[in-house]
Amino acid sequence: MESLFDISYPTVKNRLNRIAEELDASFVPPPNEEQSSVLDRVASREITVAEALGLLP
Repeated sequence: MESLFDISYPTVKNRLNRIAEELDASFVPPPNEEQSSVLDRVASREITVAEALGLLP
């Protein structure tokens, strides 16, 4: 990358670290199986959103 962009190794490292921080900050883990089940019940109108909130941790 240094030669490709004509920048120093520390600059490459710093930029990649900033990108990684941004990705980490915006990452939202997928719901677990229990949460998915509750969300599916809301989607099928089996329970209300208020009831779902009471079931989720």
